[in-house]
Amino acid sequence: MTEYHIQPPTRRCVATGRELLVGERYFTALVETGDHFQRQDFAAEAWNGPPTGAFSYWVGKIPATPEGIPAIEESLAAGININLYAGIGMFVVGAIFITWALTRPLGEELREAEPDERGGSATHAAPRGVDAAALASEESRGRVRGDEKGTCRPDDPGGQ
Repeated sequence: MTEYHIQPPTRRCVATGRELLVGERYFTALVETGDHFQRQDFAAEAWNGPPTGAFSYWVGKIPATPEGIPAIEESLAAGININLYAGIGMFVVGAIFITWALTRPLGEELREAEPDERGGSATHAAPRGVDAAALASEESRGRVRGDEKGTCRPDDPGGQ
């Protein structure tokens, strides 16, 4: 594959010498000179068609900074392909999440909880509408006792 190195906008009209302003419409012609192309930028009012020997031409607008990259981002990048490394990082984090989901490191706790979710002990599985966290904290303090009838409190008249 052949690569052509074309310089960014010169920000100066070759016909008038006037500086081209940010956002201004300009025309560019590539003129073949020997083994490379020379870029020539023209202000819109100075454009009379492509110059003699032009290989290509187009119209554009002067970007806010050279090559359209803010100077601060360019200096922070320091020639590093930031998007590539960010993408690799996201891929690694995603792979960790998938590995976590497939290996299920909390599997033992989940297997112990499964019988309770199928209608087992009422002391572990909260019925619909009951705050499971409150039930668990009461259970851990020993205020809730379970028997074959379900959960009952010591002061519950129908319990014991």
